[in-house]
Amino acid sequence: WLDINRVQVFVNGRPNNDLNFTRRETPTHFGDGVVKFETDIPVELSEDAHLIVAAIGEGLTLGRVMGPLWGGEKPPVAVSNPIFVDVDGSGFKANGDLLDVPLPLSK
Repeated sequence: WLDINRVQVFVNGRPNNDLNFTRRETPTHFGDGVVKFETDIPVELSEDAHLIVAAIGEGLTLGRVMGPLWGGEKPPVAVSNPIFVDVDGSGFKANGDLLDVPLPLSK
């Protein structure tokens, strides 16, 4: 009931350009049936990381399924929960990257 044309993998909250797939650039990964995107994605990690996958319909809309009051003109977007990868088997350790956003501190 919806379509997508981009799949982006984020590593530790940041988009990875090598893990960005579009229907135009990699059409064999995308389908028109129930499964909209299918491929194996090798991800090389040198340290623990969390991965998030986003599927987006850029330039597309959700249409009538959302109804006129709920943003029928919005693009379809789906985002996975984080996938935590423990590279060395010692337990997951976050890298501490704040994504260039300072944490608010209270006194």
